[in-house]
Amino acid sequence: MPVITGMIEGAIAEDLSAVEATFSTDSGRPLVCQFQPDLLYSIVGRLAQLVAVVRSQTIKTGDHFEVRGEPVVDAAVRAPIGGGNSTVILKLKIDNDLFYDFSLPLEIASKLRLEMQAAEESAGRQSKQTRQ
Repeated sequence: MPVITGMIEGAIAEDLSAVEATFSTDSGRPLVCQFQPDLLYSIVGRLAQLVAVVRSQTIKTGDHFEVRGEPVVDAAVRAPIGGGNSTVILKLKIDNDLFYDFSLPLEIASKLRLEMQAAEESAGRQSKQTRQ
């Protein structure tokens, strides 16, 4: 069985019916995989869970668990097109030019706004303390 050593490229069918990923392998031969979009969402979600488990298992005793977030280079929030359904859309762009869209119920959007404000204030205080 080949061991994947990296991802060479990815592509999406024009009709959005399939996603294709080409991986580099330890044998030097590329491995091309094709996925249905719904299956790809499931695979990526499971891989993210595996990453979280690996991170939690590799922390040394006494170390602090730190979530390594992806650097966000832009963000926007808007009401959904056509309105209705009591949600807002949060769009995040990370530094590799990928976009993530999230549909947030209004209660969660309000909670997130308050938590982000508190986190921003806390980060500002910590930054001032570090500079002193």
